[in-house]
Amino acid sequence: MKPIHLDISAICDKAGRPVNQDNFWLCPDLSTYTSTGKVSLEDRLVGIELPSQGSLFLVADGMGGQSAGEVASQIVVDTIKQKFADLSAVDLADSLSVKRFIKQVIVDADKEMKQYAALHPETQGMGSTIVLLWLLADRAYVGWCGDSRAYCYNEANRLVRLSHDHSYVQDLVDKGLLPEEHAFDHPNSNIITRSLGDSGEKANPEVKDYPIHCGDIFLLCSDGLCGLLRDEEIEDILSANTTSIGNCLKALWHRGTSLGWNDNTTIILAKVTEGGEEPTHAIGYDTKANNPIPPTSTMDEHISQTAPAIPSLPVRRKRGFWIPVIAVVAALLCLLVGILIGRTLYAPKSPSTVLAVDTVSVVSDTLHNLRPIVSQESPKRIKAQTVTKDSVAVKQEKQPTATPIKEPALTPIIEKGDTPTAVFSTDTIIL
Repeated sequence: MKPIHLDISAICDKAGRPVNQDNFWLCPDLSTYTSTGKVSLEDRLVGIELPSQGSLFLVADGMGGQSAGEVASQIVVDTIKQKFADLSAVDLADSLSVKRFIKQVIVDADKEMKQYAALHPETQGMGSTIVLLWLLADRAYVGWCGDSRAYCYNEANRLVRLSHDHSYVQDLVDKGLLPEEHAFDHPNSNIITRSLGDSGEKANPEVKDYPIHCGDIFLLCSDGLCGLLRDEEIEDILSANTTSIGNCLKALWHRGTSLGWNDNTTIILAKVTEGGEEPTHAIGYDTKANNPIPPTSTMDEHISQTAPAIPSLPVRRKRGFWIPVIAVVAALLCLLVGILIGRTLYAPKSPSTVLAVDTVSVVSDTLHNLRPIVSQESPKRIKAQTVTKDSVAVKQEKQPTATPIKEPALTPIIEKGDTPTAVFSTDTIIL
């Protein structure tokens, strides 16, 4: 079999939130990393020959108030980097040994996060998802905990998921209580049943391995992408841009921007340009062969065929749902009351005053990660807004002009001789 060659492209952006709590790591050459401890990224990540110890890709979606989500996802990245710096104890030719190692390093990241939270009370409640892809020899190893996803697309087949969400809604689908096509818009899709940093239980990641085929496009992403675009739309975009992995990334990003991002978004793409097996049929996560979330008596007590309910087992709500709705309703009521008061007090003396609400003011740290306002670009999509003193502004006669969301320029930002996380203080990281 010919040596495997890869083209790689990635972006991590705050997108629809004031702060970026996502994090990621690329290591195209683990062989060099294990010997030097550094990752050297070329200006153009194309035509990279898969090294003997493989290539690693990682996405972490942090959760927690203030900066805790950023801390959580950084702990995940730092732990994975530390553990993958020494692969001497792993039998790289044994798939079972590799999968055990992946599971253990994810569990270790969970332990590190909990230890940090114990020493820093201000970060209590933080957590993170994780999904990683290790391309090694002729296999693609995928490990995950939470709802960040791994996909694979091949022109000869179709888009398939290599991971399986650890979420309340996915559990309903697995139990046959909710049709798959209704999962995307379910109001409780923001509830995940497994994560790192959950103080209630030890992390329980899953690990799977798949064959690598010529022409495969591997996609890792946080739910900023897969929570905005349906799988069918992701597949259409990939199928229309298979000749360039960079164009794939740009097309995904432009589509998300046109809809209106509502969360931090990370996308990693890796295409097999040479080598690999000849594609035969699509191979994805087999839910029938291995149910990812075994039924429990606790869950069964809270889910019925007629009225599924949120289970009373440890879950983590990533983003609020009703609170943003309440906030918008309250803002509209304030607007109505303000108009009535303005007409009553000032009508005899001057023309009516128009009360314009630019931003819904939410004065609460607990709502930092919620989605409290409808995006001006797309009324059907909602995004986060920061609290400002000008949240409610009084304007005479003329309504304020909406300021469009600035789309990040898709130009490479690469720090030579180090990892991309070295420049994670910036709003956007694009490779």
